[in-house]
Amino acid sequence: MNNHISDSCQIPPKLKALQITNPYAKILIEVDETGKIIDSMPVEASHTDLLESALSAVHEATFIPAVQDGVSVRSQADVYVNFYDVE
Repeated sequence: MNNHISDSCQIPPKLKALQITNPYAKILIEVDETGKIIDSMPVEASHTDLLESALSAVHEATFIPAVQDGVSVRSQADVYVNFYDVE
């Protein structure tokens, strides 16, 4: 599973002035046998105001379920959301 999301995670405008170096958030997810997120929990972030955007990005992403012995299974993974500034 690709554990990084960064394609659409622009740093929120209110945080730009803080000039956070390498803004990120880490979210723990549980994915069912179909790839659907059934639970998510923020674990850490370089700034707490990034968590809401990170959770939204994770829930908009598509996941492929883990496979064990040829069968799709539930799994947990840490997903890292990397934010960027367009300027």
